[in-house]
Amino acid sequence: MKSIDLQVAMKQNTTFSRSHPASQSLEERLKQALQKREQIEKDYKDQKQKYWTILFIDVSYSAKPIFELGENVANTMFDLYQKMVRGVLLKMGSCFIEAGGGPQIVCCFEDPAAAVLAAGAVQTTMRDWNKEQDEILRIQPAIGIHQGYIVYQDDLIHQSNTNNMAKRVQTEAKPGQIFVSSHMAETLEGDPRFTFRFSHTANLKNIPEPQDIFEAALRTQVSIDPDTAFADNAESAEATKKSIGGKVAHQWVMVYIDVCESTKKFWSYGDREASELIRQYQVLCKKMFEDNHCCFVQSCEGDQIVAAYELDDADGAAVASINIMQGLFRRNVSLPQHKQVRAAIGIHVGEMLFEGEELVQTKDMRVGKSIQSLATADEILLSKEVFSLFCEVVRQQNEAWGKKEFAGLPGEYSIYTMKWFRAPAKVTSYRKPQSGPRKPRRTTF
Repeated sequence: MKSIDLQVAMKQNTTFSRSHPASQSLEERLKQALQKREQIEKDYKDQKQKYWTILFIDVSYSAKPIFELGENVANTMFDLYQKMVRGVLLKMGSCFIEAGGGPQIVCCFEDPAAAVLAAGAVQTTMRDWNKEQDEILRIQPAIGIHQGYIVYQDDLIHQSNTNNMAKRVQTEAKPGQIFVSSHMAETLEGDPRFTFRFSHTANLKNIPEPQDIFEAALRTQVSIDPDTAFADNAESAEATKKSIGGKVAHQWVMVYIDVCESTKKFWSYGDREASELIRQYQVLCKKMFEDNHCCFVQSCEGDQIVAAYELDDADGAAVASINIMQGLFRRNVSLPQHKQVRAAIGIHVGEMLFEGEELVQTKDMRVGKSIQSLATADEILLSKEVFSLFCEVVRQQNEAWGKKEFAGLPGEYSIYTMKWFRAPAKVTSYRKPQSGPRKPRRTTF
């Protein structure tokens, strides 16, 4: 029997599949892969990022007494505050001011020094304005500033490490203070117009490393006359007060949803990779809300989403929230931990106010957002007012959570928690019939 040369046979029958020329070494291929990745990152920065300084300006704490005077007074005062501060920011050279209303304003500057000057001008102008107001109507912002790459696309600012940091720095400030990150303090160190005093080291929410916080002050105060600070100089304070009547209010069930610990993902994986994870989460949420017939859904600051339902369709808000949690759970099971997205949901009922296409903050909306902020990962919390609107089957999925007071808001709120994991899919067949035709759907994503 003829012997077989195994080595020859193996050479003849072995095939190789190469995606690269055999002459290329592993080192060369790795080098090419790194160059390709660097080019992708460069293209992303060139197309979707701006190296800006971002300011978060918020008056939540100082405005608490105003809400006790009633919704109309609060809306009027916030309208005045918004137009005055936006006017100051425009006069100081802001390159971007985020649309919206209520106690918060987000804006950007190309020059970090101009940003700090503008922050000082806002504080001084508001102090001058407060001198003419009754004590209960005085508003004084707390401001946080950071500099870095901003994800800027379609005339909107999206979630990024930079605005995460600026927002967290702002939450450390008290009314009248301007807090900046250590990067900002180092960038402007030696500028004779400013002083930066070390305030404290803070463990900021979802940011892995402790951060040094500095308080900024201007050696020479910058002030703009409050009477001329409005974005439109021809508009008087009296005309602004009357403009509240041009807004449109809806009594809706509102659903706030936000990603838990998203900041950690941005710190760990960078803006581009984390943004893709957030985009997938937003697509899932939008589909669930629209499948359950929401009358409004909008992507807001960072990775937050707000949706609304008619009062006779409160069960739809519950079902959408349950489906979102179930959908995220199913998605996360098949993904490694670093790609999992976990959300927290808050549901409330009350007035949502629009000026044109823009949402204007109301007390009820602040309650809804505060309830959402109270929720932990994979948790749905809701107010007693919403619970009372649910049908019996939906109510059975809820348990009393407790009572809570929220910063900047008067009163105490009874909170319920929705046990979405207790096989609640059957709830979809118990939706209440609508009492009338639905308003046209408004979708902003």
